[in-house]
Amino acid sequence: MQELRVYIETSVWSHVFHDDTPDFQRATIEFLNQARERVFAPYISIVVLDEVARANPKRREGLLGEIAAIRPTLLRGSVEADALARRYVEAGVLPPADEVDALHVAIATVYEMDVLASWNQRHLANIRRRDLFNSVNRVAGYRKMLEIANPLEVLYE
Repeated sequence: MQELRVYIETSVWSHVFHDDTPDFQRATIEFLNQARERVFAPYISIVVLDEVARANPKRREGLLGEIAAIRPTLLRGSVEADALARRYVEAGVLPPADEVDALHVAIATVYEMDVLASWNQRHLANIRRRDLFNSVNRVAGYRKMLEIANPLEVLYE
C-alpha cells in the first residue's frame, strides 16, 4: 500500500499555538505527531515558509521549530503551479486577494499530493471548494483528485 502524501498548509501549523481553540489545537498536535511518526508522508511548500516568515518573531520561531522537528519534504513552487493558481482565480474558485490559498492547492495538485490538510474551512477545507478546485484541475489536464480535508479527517481516515 502506497504511503499517504499530505501537504500541510500554514493554518495547520499555526493551530499548534491557538490556545483559544483547544479542540483544534489538540487535534493539530495529534496530527503533527502522526506526521513526526511518519504515519503519513508530510509535505510543505515554499509558500508555507513565506507565510511563516511574516509571522511575529515569537510565533515565527515556534512555527519554524515545529516544522524542523517534523522535517516535511519541501516542495518548490513552479511556473506550472503559478499558472494553475491563476486558473483557480480566473474561474472564480477564489478571489484574487486569496491567491496564496490558490497557490497551496496548485502546488499540492502539481506534485500529486493525496491530501491538502487545512483548517481554513472558508477557502480550502470544504466540499464546495474542493469540488471547484478539482473541476478546474480536470479541465487543466490533471486527473488525480486532490482531497482537501481538515486534520481530524486525516487522523481518522
